Amino acid sequence: MSKKLAGRKVAVIGGTQFIGRAIVEILLEEGASVILINRCKTKLPSSFVQNDTGRVKVLRCDRFRQRQRFREILKRISPVDVVDMLAFNKSAIEDVVYGLKENRKYGCRYVFISTDSVFMASAREEISLQSRPHGLKEADTVLPTREQRKMLRKRNRYQYNYGKGKFDCEEFLLSEHNKNGFIFTTLRLPDVMGPNDNIGSFLELQIRLLKGKRIKAKTSSQNNTISLVYAPDVAKAVLSILAVNDGFLVDSETFHVSMDEKMSFAELTLAMAKTLSISKPNLDMNKENDLVTVDCGAIDNSKIKTVLDFKPTTLHEALKATCEWYQNPENVKHTEELAESSSSTSSSSSSSSSSSSSSS
Repeated sequence: MSKKLAGRKVAVIGGTQFIGRAIVEILLEEGASVILINRCKTKLPSSFVQNDTGRVKVLRCDRFRQRQRFREILKRISPVDVVDMLAFNKSAIEDVVYGLKENRKYGCRYVFISTDSVFMASAREEISLQSRPHGLKEADTVLPTREQRKMLRKRNRYQYNYGKGKFDCEEFLLSEHNKNGFIFTTLRLPDVMGPNDNIGSFLELQIRLLKGKRIKAKTSSQNNTISLVYAPDVAKAVLSILAVNDGFLVDSETFHVSMDEKMSFAELTLAMAKTLSISKPNLDMNKENDLVTVDCGAIDNSKIKTVLDFKPTTLHEALKATCEWYQNPENVKHTEELAESSSSTSSSSSSSSSSSSSSS
């Protein structure tokens, strides 16, 4: 059977942890040569070596602190398809657009990994939840007024800032497409679960369930449903974008990538408890949960299913695979170490990405 990306060259910015790792693995399985651009802080997974046969190249660069070097790397390796896990503000996209000027001539695509947190920086008053029974649609992001921005920032400062950065990236990409024909596709993700987790939220939930500890399960937002996505499904979505025959289907388009199931946090906890064969989890419905990152409700994944015939993994299958992965103590150690490392470096990375907008 022919491989979907045989002979293709794909650069992945990041690429060694969790979602990025799943993306690189599927790219290699489908015959692509992969260029990793990152800080080289994480050892290459053994799965890359097994699938490698000389098709993995690593270029060391801190895109936030070495903006000019990052631009030059992109220019040097172009034309190339690019998957970007690590663009958090407009300046990061400016560097990408500058470095990939030649891409349009060859039809190469830039895949931007975004987030449902953009809705935390969107004028949600413009959205009628009753008209969105299947969740928020891709076009439901609306630029807020000054007064709305104040309210959104007060509601959740961290998620507002994170979502605004990604929202700005999306807007700038669309502007560059309209002005200069820059070829891109945006994938918006909700909270992610699956093997090789580097965040630790679902590990913490599983540990609390297994130990019978109290789990805060109240959700006070107007719409208490959430969406989730399975990490390997993100990789499948990226593959579908890069392998599509008709580029007009995905050019300058945004797709929500998620499971079909929409649930409250309490329902998610009960589903995980069932997977772990725990009959009576200790849920506290009077205390606000701290695992759900957004309070804007679930997202609608019907567009990617219709356009690309995308078939998401079920919640049951994703929970089973995730819980089984955590049963290995080495995997638990892997997640805990990466989560701790991410926590200790997030503030400095955030500072670097913010200051990079003023550097050259």
